[in-house]
Amino acid sequence: MAKQYGPTDIKASAIELIGNTPMVALDRIWPGPGRILVKCEFMNPGGSIKDRAALGMISGALANGQLKPNGPIVEMTSGNTGAGLAVIAAVMGHPLTLTMSAGCSAQRAVMMRALGANLMLAPQVEGSPGKVTHVGSAGAYTGVSQYLKSQSPDVKCFVGEPAGAEAVKGLPVTKPIHMLMGSGFGKIVPLFSYDTMDGTVSVTDEEAVKYKKLLARKEGLYVGYTSGANVAAAVKLFESGQVPADAWVVTLLNDTGLKYPE
Repeated sequence: MAKQYGPTDIKASAIELIGNTPMVALDRIWPGPGRILVKCEFMNPGGSIKDRAALGMISGALANGQLKPNGPIVEMTSGNTGAGLAVIAAVMGHPLTLTMSAGCSAQRAVMMRALGANLMLAPQVEGSPGKVTHVGSAGAYTGVSQYLKSQSPDVKCFVGEPAGAEAVKGLPVTKPIHMLMGSGFGKIVPLFSYDTMDGTVSVTDEEAVKYKKLLARKEGLYVGYTSGANVAAAVKLFESGQVPADAWVVTLLNDTGLKYPE
């Protein structure tokens, strides 16, 4: 009798692929004695950590009646949240309309439209550069740091900021335009709390690019610029002595490099 092979973990839809992303050690970038570990958020179906927020928003709106089954969804995005919403809207049958600055990467627009979203591009403000920055919500940092601190008082949490846009550190903003989409716009956002912060790390555009490339060429992980910046910050924590030499430093790989032009 022929052996029967059967799948053991079939997901009902792409929505069930959101979250539970794996963690990987960057032992080729940082050989020790400590370790840098990264959470592979780019492996979410929409390509970024924002899939989690998108699922939370839609699930919450459906639960409290603000959103009806198959009801329309409208959102302003710089690309990652929009892609997450597009994945969920496609599965659940919600018509989705997104607006995005024309200064954001074309790759993001292609993905959202391929997922069925009606995307409207808003022109750049006259005289502004092509790179776009916007205020990050601080949701990931605040939520994760509060939970980790509640589990162990020995955990130290650090904030990475783009050099020249270090509002958390209390410095004047000298470089509001940088490569790190979604961070460092020069003001403290409502969700951010200093209560769980043990320090800050400044990262330049050049450092973000350097570690973005190293992640691809040494670790086989093709990710975006904020991911490169996070790893650069982790390395700088070791190099500056802000963490013990044998510490384990954990950070996020926020999104895939496929969303950015090279």
